[in-house]
Amino acid sequence: MPECKIHGKTNFRLPKSRILSKNVSFFNILRNSTEINGHYIKLYYNIYRNKSNKNNTNPPSQLKVGFFVSKKFVKKAVKRNKIKRYLREIFRKSEFNTNISEYGLSDLIIMLNQNGYSLFNSKNNKIYSSLNFDFTSILEKLKKNFSSSKQ
Repeated sequence: MPECKIHGKTNFRLPKSRILSKNVSFFNILRNSTEINGHYIKLYYNIYRNKSNKNNTNPPSQLKVGFFVSKKFVKKAVKRNKIKRYLREIFRKSEFNTNISEYGLSDLIIMLNQNGYSLFNSKNNKIYSSLNFDFTSILEKLKKNFSSSKQ
């Protein structure tokens, strides 16, 4: 996990160099990716494949991740940014606890599905824990998919 020093304090955060921000990047990943659905979260991912040698699947140096919240379902930018902060924090903590880089992923997009949007619209106090539990279950599915594709 990379460390950032801000004002002399160590800050474990997701660097901007690892976050996808361009629309073209999102479009290319969504078009060519595999999808895993959870109860609240939808995950799109690409597995890194070396174009010169098809058998060699060495992972890239850094996994790029994007967070997507639809303007169609969440009209206010403040609320969309809050949802993205939740997703970013869940990813950051899960990346620290589980070694996602060993899965051989090159790109990852995390977004909410219809149930996820309704979770934020309800008066539920357990939003973070619900999203975190769902994301860990998706990572387990991803680990099973990755282990079955390697064999």
